[in-house]
Amino acid sequence: MEGEILSTKPNIETQTSPAPSLPTFPTGKTISIYVTVSILWIFFFDQFWTYWFSDSTLPVFYKNAQTLAFSAGTTIFLFFVLQKANSLPQKLADMENENRKLTESTRQDLLERELVEQALRGSRTRYQQLFEHMLGGFSYQQILTDDSGHPIDFVIMEINSAFETILNCNRAQIIGQRVTKFFPQIRTSNPDLIQLFGHVALTGQDNRFEYYWGHKRRWFSVAVFSPQEGYFVTLFEDITNHKESESKLRIHSEYLLSLNELTLGLLNRVNLDELLSVMVARATSLLDHSSGSLYLPCEDGLHVKLVAASGFYSDCIGLVHRKDCGLVQQVLATGAPVVLKDYRDWENRLDFKEFETTRAIVGLPIFADGKVYGVLEVQFHQPDRLFNAEEVELLDRFARLASIALDNALLYKR
Repeated sequence: MEGEILSTKPNIETQTSPAPSLPTFPTGKTISIYVTVSILWIFFFDQFWTYWFSDSTLPVFYKNAQTLAFSAGTTIFLFFVLQKANSLPQKLADMENENRKLTESTRQDLLERELVEQALRGSRTRYQQLFEHMLGGFSYQQILTDDSGHPIDFVIMEINSAFETILNCNRAQIIGQRVTKFFPQIRTSNPDLIQLFGHVALTGQDNRFEYYWGHKRRWFSVAVFSPQEGYFVTLFEDITNHKESESKLRIHSEYLLSLNELTLGLLNRVNLDELLSVMVARATSLLDHSSGSLYLPCEDGLHVKLVAASGFYSDCIGLVHRKDCGLVQQVLATGAPVVLKDYRDWENRLDFKEFETTRAIVGLPIFADGKVYGVLEVQFHQPDRLFNAEEVELLDRFARLASIALDNALLYKR
């Protein structure tokens, strides 16, 4: 058709007839072999001919045989070269076809990989948004062990915004850091925590617990699980307000129960020893994890005796010391509650081995006949556990109520 340009390039994908033979030279290595063989053949043939047919009387035909032989050798050489060249276009076409298939396969692989990466990025973004908008804290950690495989530390790998808010820390400062570097007090105040996290990371066993962080004075509900060996995830929320409400409700309930028991003691004029034991037991039941002791004066008027106790001091009943020393002396002198943050650091402490574990302590006056008659002590043994103002006020009210019961029991005893 006029104006139509026909392509002379063969269609490699659709052609069925073999490619035409083209005078294309084979590779350099092949040509070198052919040339070398031909030259050697011509040289030896020339030597042979010169030696046997050098007589000048021979016909011209024989003299020109050497020239004919050279022409024949050259023809044979070109024949082999062209024979080799015949298959070259088809080989090139096959190579091009293979390259096209390989390119298409590579392009398809790259496309599939890009789709997978896009899906992963989208999934990662959604999970990141989920973690960032969680109300509770999230953290991802790697456990560190010693040569024996025992957990000794862990590295914080990732946290969310709630983690920063709840624990008042900065992501840039904490990511990649050992927890003992950022929270060094964990080794002394809660050494078992690293072991607990290590057990989860190394065994894959999930764990849930409530944890009081004395350094922050906050309660947390914690869930721990391991996504892979050597790593663990913590999900936690601040339940301090809930625990305080729960504690206030429980304390109020305990206070009403104590009031009822002491009132019954007044009405029934109970045995003094029984009343003293009830007083200490009810006082310590108002606060979790506390011990209690009650001191009354000895007959000599110079000493006091531990007459009732609970918790750590249950085996110390009968202990006697001077009333003009220790916390007892402070309460007897002031007639008011005395609170110490750490008994071990107090310069007037009593050097009894039974008191070595005492940390925070409050001493409360017990009245009889309008005077300070004895001292009720409530102690904590946990690091960083202190008495707040509400707890001291509650214990003081209880001590006044107990004073009424004690005063009445003493009257009955007389």
